[in-house]
Amino acid sequence: MCKDIDECSLGIHKCHAQASCTNTNGSYRCECLVGNSGDGKVCKDIDECSLGIHKCHANAVCINTNGSYRCECLVGYSGDGKMCKDIDECSVGIQKCHIQARCINNNGSYHCECLVGYSGNGKLCKDFDECSHTKHTCDANAKCKNTIGSYLCECSSGFLKDGNICTDIDECSLGIHTCDVNANCKNNIGSYQCQCHTGFSGDGSTCIDMDECFLGNNKCHAKAKCSNTAGSYHCVCLVGYSGDGNICKDIDECSLGSNKCALNAKCKNTIGSYLCQCHTGFSGDGNICKDLDECSLGSYKCHAYSKCTNTIGSYKCKCLGGYYSVRDICKDVDECILDSHICHAKANCTNTIGSYQCRCHTGYSGDGMICK
Repeated sequence: MCKDIDECSLGIHKCHAQASCTNTNGSYRCECLVGNSGDGKVCKDIDECSLGIHKCHANAVCINTNGSYRCECLVGYSGDGKMCKDIDECSVGIQKCHIQARCINNNGSYHCECLVGYSGNGKLCKDFDECSHTKHTCDANAKCKNTIGSYLCECSSGFLKDGNICTDIDECSLGIHTCDVNANCKNNIGSYQCQCHTGFSGDGSTCIDMDECFLGNNKCHAKAKCSNTAGSYHCVCLVGYSGDGNICKDIDECSLGSNKCALNAKCKNTIGSYLCQCHTGFSGDGNICKDLDECSLGSYKCHAYSKCTNTIGSYKCKCLGGYYSVRDICKDVDECILDSHICHAKANCTNTIGSYQCRCHTGYSGDGMICK
């Protein structure tokens, strides 16, 4: 009785990691998971963002992810990305309008208008502006901010004030950067840069491991398995092959003696494996070989007037009494002519097939072997 093999539950299918395996009678089928496309054996991520099939809000940015996507509201908006509402920077108090300016909220932003009696762009409202008239002593890396009757010097982002001097802040050595744990931080004058390590991709602030195995940019041999690791991958030769994974060569289990063939079987090497075949006179799967009793099975080729005797892996034929072998053919022995009979001197010897008969002469009685 034959039963269906459930390749899915046994894990012997060839479905992609991003696909589901469904067992069918005598086979199985692969279907890519939601957010992926392909034939199930090869599945690639669907970029919903570039295809325009996402549900992000008009005031949000779509960011593709593996098998899906996420939505992030634009600057000046808040929400889950699928629904974004304008942030009223004025009422929330996150605007940068001058103290002598009025904040007016806009859709996604805001603007500042100086109060009556002040001039400027709303973010800088002044009476007499020492800053614009270069009457200040602020550092080159500082910002001059006008105040009523004076001014203030504020170091630019990335600089630390030391008196009237602004010195660069090394965010990298101080550990106050926002680089990802899998990124290198490089200090710049007034700022820093983040660069993802080899084997990772991203903007430096966020670094995601690159699956070299899935992406196919690994150097594993065709007869090796690629396993992704954090920031890298490693290659392991398949069963039946040896090497470092980058180069895999067939193992000749037959010549190395690492096969499981029976003693009475022949080992034949194949690419990545081997075959076991029982010797003539034996039966089995090659791993176990049992002697064939040709005599009892009737598969021998002995002559009709001979006896078959089984041997290990073969058999022997021996002519019956009264016969002799001539090139594997058993012929009758004429005991009478050869005088190899035991008939009485007063008896006649008559040859028969495989034997002879003794009959006493006329005038004598007996069994032919003894005549009186």
